[in-house]
Amino acid sequence: MIKLNLSSSQKQQLLRLYNSSNDSFFTFLNSADYEKKMKKLSNAKDAYAFYAYDEEPLFLLDDTDFGSADDGMVISNKSIYWRNTFGDPYEVKFEELYSCELVKEGGDSIFDDSGIMKINTTEIKMGYFKKSVGSIVNIVNTLHQFYKENIIKEKKLDISSTISIPYTLAQSGGKFKD
Repeated sequence: MIKLNLSSSQKQQLLRLYNSSNDSFFTFLNSADYEKKMKKLSNAKDAYAFYAYDEEPLFLLDDTDFGSADDGMVISNKSIYWRNTFGDPYEVKFEELYSCELVKEGGDSIFDDSGIMKINTTEIKMGYFKKSVGSIVNIVNTLHQFYKENIIKEKKLDISSTISIPYTLAQSGGKFKD
């Protein structure tokens, strides 16, 4: 599995998308509110975001009433993890992602429906982040684009080696004498 190694300009691009959101969610691309973010991340990891030791969390969306982060979304440099209230945990690796789209932006009042996004074929309702669903979709799609660019770079690696043929084999010829 390919892990994203984000450049400074890519991180800045993601921060611009993050800052354009209407709701307050957390990013690990800066050091603000570090202790609060780590407490929420620990709760999310225990509940649904079962990421590996070598993954780097980039964004955390806490979709709970009291801020425990037991429900919501964690976006890492390898995968997207989420769980809706009373739902099962889900994970989609960037290598398995083929579609992330906005289904419905939520309204402004507390009585309006949740915002809805779709990752591959699974719809995700965002109750507390209903105004930011469009920004979240943009962040996921931008990360997916970075992932695809990373794959192309890795495929273009210049690998060379030296092949040695023993002298006696070269002399005796075999199929390709000349």
